[in-house]
Amino acid sequence: MRCTAKMLAESESELDEEHALAAKELADQVVAGQVSYTLQRGDFLIVNQHRWVHGREPLGDGQDGVSPEN
Repeated sequence: MRCTAKMLAESESELDEEHALAAKELADQVVAGQVSYTLQRGDFLIVNQHRWVHGREPLGDGQDGVSPEN
């Protein structure tokens, strides 16, 4: 499962009120249990995708200016 607030906002217009409320409550629970890790150079993270939900946050300050070779 991949869950982002953007997905909920995009699908709300297609849902009836009951399903939109259920989707919002689920999204709130997913966000409440969210944990973020900031990786440093040389770090890596292995995620068991059958056990954990994972997503991608926007780039942090300065990350967009890092050259591909770095």
